[in-house]
Amino acid sequence: MGIQVNPFLGLLIFIYFISGGIMRFYLQIKGARLISKKLNCLQILGIDKILLFIPEFVPLSVLKPIYEELSIFDTEKYELEDYIKMLKVYRCIYIIPCVIGGSIILLCIFINTLL
Repeated sequence: MGIQVNPFLGLLIFIYFISGGIMRFYLQIKGARLISKKLNCLQILGIDKILLFIPEFVPLSVLKPIYEELSIFDTEKYELEDYIKMLKVYRCIYIIPCVIGGSIILLCIFINTLL
């Protein structure tokens, strides 16, 4: 008793998860670049720079004021702006649907085991 999935739908789901992995890897590389250039404004707030390696746990509420305090002529401002934009896209397109989809799948599995 297995679930039959349309092969085209399966391929689309596979591509979706692969592109999410690629985007997460890109955000980790971008975070590493920000760390290597020693984004010192994070130390003022006591935020560990290693958080930039984990895109799911980067606090946007903290990065926004840092972005606004940086000078227009500072290159870190534009790098941080790119990082924030990509982080928002990653969270909206990949994290939220994966959490909701995973919750629905777990609920369906739980209901099926009870029946």
